Amino acid sequence: MFYTNRKYKGLCGFPLPEESEFDSFAVGHSSTSISAALGMAVAARHKGEIDRRVVAVIGDGSMTGGMAFEALNHAGIENSNILVILNDNNIAIDANVGALHQYLLDITTSHAYNRLKDDVWKFLGKLSKFGPNTQILAQKIENGIKSIILKESNLFESLNFRYFGPVDGHDVFHIIQILRDLEKIKGPKLLHIRTKKGKGFLVAETEQTLWHAPGKFNPDTGLIIETVKNESSPPKFQDVFGETLLEIARTNDKITDSIL
Repeated sequence: MFYTNRKYKGLCGFPLPEESEFDSFAVGHSSTSISAALGMAVAARHKGEIDRRVVAVIGDGSMTGGMAFEALNHAGIENSNILVILNDNNIAIDANVGALHQYLLDITTSHAYNRLKDDVWKFLGKLSKFGPNTQILAQKIENGIKSIILKESNLFESLNFRYFGPVDGHDVFHIIQILRDLEKIKGPKLLHIRTKKGKGFLVAETEQTLWHAPGKFNPDTGLIIETVKNESSPPKFQDVFGETLLEIARTNDKITDSIL
């Protein structure tokens, strides 16, 4: 059925309960996964489903959405068993910008941070046999040292999430082992994985913005199949809006834009 995706009378491009029992809710926004997962985790706790695990997967572009931050803020005080997997590939529809992007980049590229992270967690594993208080103390020491190295606190740990990463998101066997380990840890957790958009398909790796949603293409050659446009078809709303806004901006000095 997937070949009917986004076609007339075909599959919707987003979750839709009417199409599948595995779609828990209807949504079309990119930053909703943490909110949805939190709701499921809280419901599971109230129902006494203590062994249930809830996982939210979100991209670094979607993480900049206000709904995602609202959910992180709420999840940090609920203490529910929720795991957020942050898929950080440095690009969304277009290249990412902003303070969160720079923060994730600092974590990813800090060799001192990552060496410390590996060494301390090995140390924590050895200390765990002496009891939870020793491990908590060691974790506080780790957070303090990491803050000095990064010259700031860990954003996610400040929101009461246990932070793990960054790790190679393309190392499937390593990720599986990490997920098995995290399953044993209670409370809100965030696993930061690094991936490359288009990984495994060279043209998508090199032209990431174009291949975010290229339409039909030949998987063997990588050539995009041009669709015949009907001249009688009306223009898209976003095109009319964008062109109109630019036209007004060129004649009205009260409207400013960095691209003009």
